[in-house]
Amino acid sequence: MKRIMTQLLNLPELVVESSVKEGLTLFLSVSKKEKSAVCPHCGTKSEHLHQNQKYLVKDLPMGDKEVILNLNRRRFKCKKCRKT
Repeated sequence: MKRIMTQLLNLPELVVESSVKEGLTLFLSVSKKEKSAVCPHCGTKSEHLHQNQKYLVKDLPMGDKEVILNLNRRRFKCKKCRKT
């Protein structure tokens, strides 16, 4: 089921972890495939997680269902330039 939802979402960087249907709303918990990020300041790859923050983002509807993505915004700290 998760694989089908990931393909329907058509966002290659994201994976659907779980889905919950409440009335006419479909909540999809998604996460990024990559467990690291590239520093926008110096270009160094970082795996040092600094902060997690949850966001709810309204996506395009699927048929008559409203779709809301539950995203985990991760911030990384660069060990080279020490910026987040």
